[in-house]
Amino acid sequence: MEKWVIAVLIGSFIVFILALAIDVTDFNDKNNYQKVAESMKETEKLYQLTDELVEEVHTELNNRGLTEVGISFSREEKQLTVTVKDKEFMQNHGHEIKEIIYERSREKNIHDVKLKFERYSEYGQSSIEMQQLEELLGEVSKVTLDILDGAGYKENILVSIDPAPANPEIEVLFQETGELDGNVKDNLEKRIAEAIYVKTSRKFAVNIKRKSEQEARDESWHPVFRAITYEMPKQFEEYNGFGYSFHPEPLQIIIKTSLPKASLWSNSSKKAEAIEDYVGQIIEIKRDELSLEKIPYEIIVRGKDKEILNKK
Repeated sequence: MEKWVIAVLIGSFIVFILALAIDVTDFNDKNNYQKVAESMKETEKLYQLTDELVEEVHTELNNRGLTEVGISFSREEKQLTVTVKDKEFMQNHGHEIKEIIYERSREKNIHDVKLKFERYSEYGQSSIEMQQLEELLGEVSKVTLDILDGAGYKENILVSIDPAPANPEIEVLFQETGELDGNVKDNLEKRIAEAIYVKTSRKFAVNIKRKSEQEARDESWHPVFRAITYEMPKQFEEYNGFGYSFHPEPLQIIIKTSLPKASLWSNSSKKAEAIEDYVGQIIEIKRDELSLEKIPYEIIVRGKDKEILNKK
């Protein structure tokens, strides 16, 4: 740990300012590059295991007839959330659900994951309302996909459904880039809307589009962004969040922190520099791994008051 002292002479008084320089790792070092890569592999392996855990627990619950249970995992909070229909269900089956989760967790050697139980009603909806909503989404999705399938669109389709009572909407995104014939688009949108109305008596607005070249490029970077959000909390306790913007160019990678403004009394500038180096390593590792286009980017580290700490 390096120490430095500045002596300032004011009249007959000497004021000593003592500051401790933080121990900042040089992430551009080859050995540290390898450590970052290994850390990223460990994180990916852990999250792969948690995805498998959620799927296996869900399957086991269904096999036991416990179909009215929702399972989700928050990677940021390292929390597994179990959503049940009501208090009575929790009292009757809570212990059984916990045992299934703990057994599967032990098998996969997953530790330090928090477990939380919630009821559907905590989100303002009863179990009956949730069931009705799930049935509606299932019907709408089936009608939409059946019509698309009949028109020859069978693969690389993403259907998003917003069942909001005021303005229910469906968005169909063809993953392949390129222009979509206007007449084909209008015809499909009309057929889907009419078929859904016949089936559900609900008027859905339908929007069909193809992914643009720009959207495809932006989406290709999402694994890089996820890697940053997974790795940063492991290395920097000051990390508060992440953002990005492709427009205007170059791509901006924004790291939010709790660091104070840079001054003689803080080491914010050096810490911001270390954060920038670390994020740069993550980006280069993932970019090489995914063979992404080498587009220019800049890393912006913001302090708790939103000021930029790594200005050159």
